[in-house]
Amino acid sequence: MNLAAVDLNLLVVFDALLRERNVTRAAVTLGLSQPAVSNALARLRDQLDDRLFIRGARAMLPTPRALEIAPDIDAALARLRAVLGRPGFVAEASRATFRIAAGDDTELGLVPPLLERLDALAPGITTRWSRLAGLFVVPAAELQSGALDFAVGAFPRPTPADSGLYFHELYDARFVTVARAGHPGIGRTLGLARFCELKHAATFYPGGGPGFLDRLLAERGRRRDVQVSLPSWLSVPFVVADSDLIATIPESIAGRLAPRLELRRFKCPVPMPPMRMSLVWHARTHESRAHTWFRRALIEAAAKVRRATG
Repeated sequence: MNLAAVDLNLLVVFDALLRERNVTRAAVTLGLSQPAVSNALARLRDQLDDRLFIRGARAMLPTPRALEIAPDIDAALARLRAVLGRPGFVAEASRATFRIAAGDDTELGLVPPLLERLDALAPGITTRWSRLAGLFVVPAAELQSGALDFAVGAFPRPTPADSGLYFHELYDARFVTVARAGHPGIGRTLGLARFCELKHAATFYPGGGPGFLDRLLAERGRRRDVQVSLPSWLSVPFVVADSDLIATIPESIAGRLAPRLELRRFKCPVPMPPMRMSLVWHARTHESRAHTWFRRALIEAAAKVRRATG
């Protein structure tokens, strides 16, 4: 039998008739009129090619066919009631996993306050973080397919109306230049000329550069000497601490690591506008209660980053 051709509501009527053995009482139980129940029974008889119930002296009597299928119908309806009656997302009981793509500087800022919130309110939730292929490129295909739930980056806006993407601006990422304490080539201040003369450690998205800072320098007819290009922002301060290289890194990383590694911080001699970091997700999950809850948790964690970085 083609299940699509069966009105599943008729099975609910069958179940009520089997329990009540009376059309009038079944109608009351279901909140339907007696003619509606009689009509449903007639349709089900036609679809199953069996009378199903025969009028007796005091009750409707199920046929052998009705008794044969009754346990399976009862089990199926019980399963459906359990599924449909299951409570929605409950943070403290959830075992959900969310996948987020971001840069390592974003991870350093967001993960600690996010974990603090999850530990307090939703200890069963886990997160899986991955690296963005490009800091300015929205991973739209991954968000649409479900490979990712969220992404955080300096994504351009607006996006095409048919992209199905939602954005929420989180905070501005700023940059500072760092050098080891006692660097022989730097005095009390760091000017643009000296900045360009010194050797640099850098990180590029997605690969070998030039990066945003290099483009700003090129607009001024300048260039820097990048001796080391690393795939992660987090390793750059350690390289700088043990060498005479300098680096321009996110302020969020410098604030955490510069005091521990005895690095000096300087205002970058090249005026760098802050990068507006945004959270992005797809319309596919926009109305999900679980995603809505976790989205708010991410936004609240980002608010702590924004307050910490001023």
